[in-house]
Amino acid sequence: MKKKMSEDTQTMIQHALDQDWNKANKIFGDMMSAKVQDVLDQEKIRLADQIYNGAEEEIEDSSNYPHMRLFQIPPTYYSIPQISAKSVYENGWTTSNPKALRGDGNFSYFSAVCYTFGRNLYEKYRNDEMQVPIGLLASAYGGTPLQAWSTPNALQACPYAKDINDGAIQDPATFKSVTYNGMIHPLKNFSFNSIIWYQGEYEGEDNLYQQYKCQFPAMVNDWRKNVFEDLHLPFVFVGLAPGNPGYTLLRNAQKSILG
Repeated sequence: MKKKMSEDTQTMIQHALDQDWNKANKIFGDMMSAKVQDVLDQEKIRLADQIYNGAEEEIEDSSNYPHMRLFQIPPTYYSIPQISAKSVYENGWTTSNPKALRGDGNFSYFSAVCYTFGRNLYEKYRNDEMQVPIGLLASAYGGTPLQAWSTPNALQACPYAKDINDGAIQDPATFKSVTYNGMIHPLKNFSFNSIIWYQGEYEGEDNLYQQYKCQFPAMVNDWRKNVFEDLHLPFVFVGLAPGNPGYTLLRNAQKSILG
């Protein structure tokens, strides 16, 4: 059954994102379909260039979906959980439009995986009498591992997993739970219809597929139970494409969430 967004939930969203509700021009119908997408930025299918076949056509066509809304959290990380998150767009939420998809050229373009998923939903629920609004929320930080998006509780489920930052070169954005703290924890009060996940190249390149088999389902189960409090929340993941021997092994490890 699709969730209806209550007035209390709308109020929580307004508070969490510290945005002017009226200026954001938001709309909600019987279904609020917001998607959190956690991906490696450099692995996004960039709508603004030729990596994506038909990119310009898709971008220009984006203005034909007036009941689709976009929200994008800028890359950030924190050592402790945050209660709010900002948007890269001036008024928080924005309508689907070419400018929002292109961004400013500094890894701010909207994810094509997230956008096309939402656009397909929009088409599916389109009819002559009513258009079901679709909300897409993108939360992504390039070059980050699974452990950065996992809560400490989820990580404890895999005590023998290697800490990726045991090496000499350390990137603070890859530390345990830091992107979760800044980019997922602020969304606890959201009512999502599904989550879209595109990540894994980091572990694939380091041949960490064995621990991914434990850490991935642990994170998914923890998000469902303790973060979003919906044990049946759909979690859609993108299998890694060929290109690195480790990606094939990692793709098989991704299937661990299927049981």
